[in-house]
Amino acid sequence: MYRLVFQKSVTVTGVNHGRHISCVSPDRVWISDWYNLILTNSTGHRLEQLKDVGCGWGVHTVNSDGDLIYIDSEHNINKLSTDNKDKTTLIKYNTAPWIPLCVYSSPTTGDLMVGMCDTDPWTGKVVRYNSSGENIHTIQHDKITAMGLYSLPIYITENRNGDVIVSDYYYGVVVTDRRGNYRFSYTGPPSGSGLWSHGICTDALSHILVCDDQTQSIHIINCNGEFLSQILSPQHGIDRPFGLCYYEKTHKLWVGSLNNNTANIYKVVHRDSLTGTHKMDEEGAISSPGESWIASLSKFGSDRPVIYGDSNRMDSGLGLSGIGIEESHEDLPDYSEESGGKRLKREKRELAEEKDILIVTSKVNMPQNVSVKDLT
Repeated sequence: MYRLVFQKSVTVTGVNHGRHISCVSPDRVWISDWYNLILTNSTGHRLEQLKDVGCGWGVHTVNSDGDLIYIDSEHNINKLSTDNKDKTTLIKYNTAPWIPLCVYSSPTTGDLMVGMCDTDPWTGKVVRYNSSGENIHTIQHDKITAMGLYSLPIYITENRNGDVIVSDYYYGVVVTDRRGNYRFSYTGPPSGSGLWSHGICTDALSHILVCDDQTQSIHIINCNGEFLSQILSPQHGIDRPFGLCYYEKTHKLWVGSLNNNTANIYKVVHRDSLTGTHKMDEEGAISSPGESWIASLSKFGSDRPVIYGDSNRMDSGLGLSGIGIEESHEDLPDYSEESGGKRLKREKRELAEEKDILIVTSKVNMPQNVSVKDLT
C-alpha cells in the first residue's frame, strides 16, 4: 500500500510553474520553471533568486552539504554555497556539440551525473564526474547491443543501489547500474497507456516515481522496472504533476505543477497491505495498491520503518527482488563457512541495519508499542 498524506499547498512567488524541485532541508527547496530558479520555504516566500540559470528541465540539484549545483545559461555547471554567497564553476562548458540538460549530485559518492544531448542527430549520454568536476566515465550505449540508450535526457537521479535513472523525453525511463550496464527501460504500465516522462525521483524503498504528462499522474515502479501503481491523477486535484523531489529525512514528497506555481507537499507512508484494500482515509491520505511492505513507525515515537512478514516481503521491502544481494553489496565480510541459507539471511539483516529498517518476523519480536493492527 502506497499512501500519500497531504500536508499543504505552497504558492511559490517568482516562478510560473514547478518544472523541477531540489530539496535543501525540510522546509526549503529550490524550484524552477523554464527561466527562473527560486529558493523558497514551505510558506512560498522567496528567499533567493538566480538570474543566470539555463533554460531546461532538471537543471539543478543539491549536494549532501546543501550547496546548489546548477547549469547556467552558458552551459557551465556551477556550485552555489549554502549561504548563497560563493559561486564556483565546477565544470566549464567545453563539450560542444554536446549540451548539458540535467544534473544530479549523488548523496553517497558526491559524484555529479550530467545528462547531455547532441541535436544532430538527436542522441544523448550521461557523463559521471567526481565532485571536483573530473570526468570519470560516460554512459551512452548498451554494452551488449551497442544501441544508443538515450535521445533527450531531461531529468536524472540515482537509486539507493547505485542505479542511474534517466527520464528521457522520447525513450521514457532508462536505468543502468552504476557502471553503465543497461538494466531496463520503462515506457508505461501493462495497460499500454504509454508514458511521457518528466520529473523523476526515488524513495526510501528504492521505488522510482516518475511524472507522466500523458496521463497527468505519477507512476510508481520498483527497482526492477515493474509497475506498482499510479497516484496523483487529476481527480486528486493535481494539475499536471511535473517536478518531483523526495526528501528522505522526513519522507516528504514535493510535487510541482506545469500549469501553475503551486507545489503540493505530501507525507509518504508505506504500509503493509495485508488487507488488500485501498481508499482515501480520514487523514486525507491517497492510497493505491502496490508492492510496499514497509510501515512507518513515526507515530509510535520512532522514525525507523519496519518490515513485517516472510522473506518475500523482506526482499521487496529491502529492494532486493531480482537483483541479488552480492551485486547490491560487494564489500560484505567473507563468511565462506556459512551455509547458503544462513548467509543470505544474515546479509539481508545487515542490509536492513544499514538502511535503518527494523525487521519483524513474528509477534514475539514486535516492539512493545507496535501491534500488527497498527501496521495494516
